[in-house]
Amino acid sequence: MVKDVVEGVKLVSSTIQNIRNIYSTVNDGYQYMNTNYPEIKNDLVIMCSELKKTCNAVAKASEIITHFRFNISPVTIHGEPTRFNDYFIKYKMDSGEAKNRIRSLKGSCSIITKHAQKIQKDATTKFNKNNFLELFGLYSIERARQVEQALSNIYNEEKEWYIIVDVLSESLKMAINDVSDHLETNGMMHSDNIKIAAPLLKKYSALFEQLEKESNQQAQAIQDLMDTLV
Repeated sequence: MVKDVVEGVKLVSSTIQNIRNIYSTVNDGYQYMNTNYPEIKNDLVIMCSELKKTCNAVAKASEIITHFRFNISPVTIHGEPTRFNDYFIKYKMDSGEAKNRIRSLKGSCSIITKHAQKIQKDATTKFNKNNFLELFGLYSIERARQVEQALSNIYNEEKEWYIIVDVLSESLKMAINDVSDHLETNGMMHSDNIKIAAPLLKKYSALFEQLEKESNQQAQAIQDLMDTLV
């Protein structure tokens, strides 16, 4: 079960990496762009805003796991299985609602596609460039390939939604159910099992904490860039 969650988190993290590749290109060359091609700034800001939303959606979803810890003090330990169950039961029962929430928070692939393609079109037809990276004073063929691949992944709305919505939701659900199962003895949750369940929850929390950290850091970096652009 842990291996499956690890693979799911890695897949979601790859989406944040796609966003990071696009961000780093814009961040490295925005001053050049601002001086020479300020006409594309509006499309760029809109695109960045949607990328930031996706980072925020991943971070927000990760909080479901990272914001819970067992309290093993003698006064409270016997009530901890119930507290765990109460904390997670809404997510377990309303997984469809959780998916809809992630969908509503994430950025729009179609909006990103629309404005990125407009920038690309302006680069080749209006400014006579080989690709839109040249609008940022960047001429690396390899970097252009990486950014084009990152954009291509984001353009694929069906794939993007599957990773951000379905894989992330399922990974969270598997982690919650695994901890819950380890709390049970003969179908009943028991505080004696916290010694097994707590380290398992800590392991899952570490996975999602890293994802949450990456997503929050990237969202803040994009916001800082947007503040500079507007």
